Amino acid sequence: MATVGGNLFARNPYGDVATALLALNADLKVISRNGERVLSLADFLAAKRLLEPGELLAEIHVPQPTGQTAYYKFGRRAYNTPAVVTIAAHITRDGDLVTEASIALNGVAATPVRATIAESMLVGQPLNVKTITAAAEAAAEMVDPPSDAVASGWYRKRMVSVILGRVLNKIMEQER
Repeated sequence: MATVGGNLFARNPYGDVATALLALNADLKVISRNGERVLSLADFLAAKRLLEPGELLAEIHVPQPTGQTAYYKFGRRAYNTPAVVTIAAHITRDGDLVTEASIALNGVAATPVRATIAESMLVGQPLNVKTITAAAEAAAEMVDPPSDAVASGWYRKRMVSVILGRVLNKIMEQER
């Protein structure tokens, strides 16, 4: 649990590292006596069964990113706090148009999830206030966050829209 790989196995809805790795489209290399295989982090996080008996996580592969990436952890305190919502986004553009979008949300489900509808709304469009607002609202609509001692589900849902808007605005401003 004190390693990056250990944090992926903790299946923590408030973890930080998995959110960033998910937005960067990381893959996991697992090995066993029978050989090795590579699976996407997204598939790994969505799976009920993590690994087959006898398998061991050997490597985490993160593609060399191009474009812009931003990350935001929103919690009640500035340091050492469980997240209300954590969002990481990676955007690649060709001129004004978004060519690739990857958005990971955490604190809204049992493990980090991709905001696939919001991603598809951005691809082929310019990254501007209108598209950012629409994508942020779509991401909030797709989640049904739990309520717990950290925050209510209603508040988390609202913060997805607000924080994703901030993350995408930060990326939009990086180009300037």
